[in-house]
Amino acid sequence: MLQGVEGLLTGACPARPARKGGELHCSTQQGYPIGDIIVNYAEQNEIDLIAIATHGHSGLARMVFGSVADFVLKNSGLPILVITPKETEQQ
Repeated sequence: MLQGVEGLLTGACPARPARKGGELHCSTQQGYPIGDIIVNYAEQNEIDLIAIATHGHSGLARMVFGSVADFVLKNSGLPILVITPKETEQQ
């Protein structure tokens, strides 16, 4: 499964400099809790912005499963770009 995710990420994150002289880094990480993994990776690698996808759960589902995006937003101290899948936006 991780290989499939890495393949999707590689296609979405080309190996070239971002516009205006910035750098673009993509990374896949494993571990639990994943929110801590993301925050620690950002701190250790001097990341300036985190882009993260969300399932778009709300209400009871969000309370039960939590939200990695919320955890990262509250604990990283960095700007976060949250991406919601199109099928979630239409619901």
